[in-house]
Amino acid sequence: MFMAETQRLGLVCPREPVGLEIQARVEAVATALRVTEQTARRDFDDETIQNMAQNMAFQLAREQPGADILTLAPTHVLSTALAGRTNAGLAVGAQLALTASPTTNIPDQIHQVVDLVFFWGILIERSAARPGQVAVPEALIHRTVREFGKAIALLDAGARPADGGDPTELRVALTDNVTALESTL
Repeated sequence: MFMAETQRLGLVCPREPVGLEIQARVEAVATALRVTEQTARRDFDDETIQNMAQNMAFQLAREQPGADILTLAPTHVLSTALAGRTNAGLAVGAQLALTASPTTNIPDQIHQVVDLVFFWGILIERSAARPGQVAVPEALIHRTVREFGKAIALLDAGARPADGGDPTELRVALTDNVTALESTL
């Protein structure tokens, strides 16, 4: 059902990540309701799966996949402090991805987050003529919020930064950063 709905919406998704995402949601429901996965799976009828696909497609569209961030028009102005803190948070996200998955394909694990560090850095530099402000496209904010979500999930799963930073403090800082970024949308 999920694949059919994403195709209807004009998206092509590989089956494996979709299956993993659905499984993660089933596990989350099972944990939240304190039931077995089999029982939780009953809540995932065709309509629920279709709604999941539509929500994911909507989220993805806001990120403008495939678009070069540097060619998109800036639509939001943020403080330089928030932009700098965001870039530092993305570096932490890359570090968490590296320490959490030492046996997986490292370039695949950190490609997106490293790209975002680059984009934020370039846009901070481009905004130097406007002291205290950084102009960014909305898609960059959405992509960054998604990557922060991944970093928070890694912390929740037990990943620890290589430098020994306090995971609780990092989680709070990343969550605060997400809130600050989302407030600009």
